[in-house]
Amino acid sequence: MPSARDLGLFLCAALTLAPTPGQRIQRNSALDISRVKAAQCEYRGITASVEELTRAYAIEIYQKPALVRWEACPSPSDPEHEALVTVIFTAEGLKSVPPEDSPFRETRDQALPSFGVTWRLSDLSAQRIAAHDEYAQDALATFQRTVDALLARMVYSLSPVQLRATPAPDQEILATLEPGTALMQEEERAGWVRVRIPATPTTGWVPQDQLRALSHE
Repeated sequence: MPSARDLGLFLCAALTLAPTPGQRIQRNSALDISRVKAAQCEYRGITASVEELTRAYAIEIYQKPALVRWEACPSPSDPEHEALVTVIFTAEGLKSVPPEDSPFRETRDQALPSFGVTWRLSDLSAQRIAAHDEYAQDALATFQRTVDALLARMVYSLSPVQLRATPAPDQEILATLEPGTALMQEEERAGWVRVRIPATPTTGWVPQDQLRALSHE
């Protein structure tokens, strides 16, 4: 059995190593911010970084948003293993009023003239990023809604097909598309579809029966 002296030494050592009440946990704020910025969100095969997602949310929802700063602090619930990373924006107004049944209607109304989107970083066993406040939850919901709308407009060519300047079979050929080429549907007109090649400004017309909607797969 340990002696009283041994137990005393052990307790003294334990008390020395344990944080004292009110002791501030030090984290590397710059590293926490960079980790959150680079973290990837994935929905239906589409990925975006947290930084891209957060900026896109501000642009989609608010009028003239301006990013003020990124800031980080230890999480009050677990300061040693978690950090709260907040993106501060200012904005002049809302681009549109959300439906009355939207869970984020009140959140958006209270945002102006400035608001913060807060993400929680956990590194207890593996790095995890989660929405911490309603603005971050709204940002995730907006990302998912944007992806749904994007995929609803995506089509692909069934066979080699010619992209034409106007919707007629004898018009100028702008490009020949390989089977399986992904395209963004822009407009329909009398059996023709005006499409855009993603990530390019190139648009043209393709017979509708040569395309299939990606969302039907």
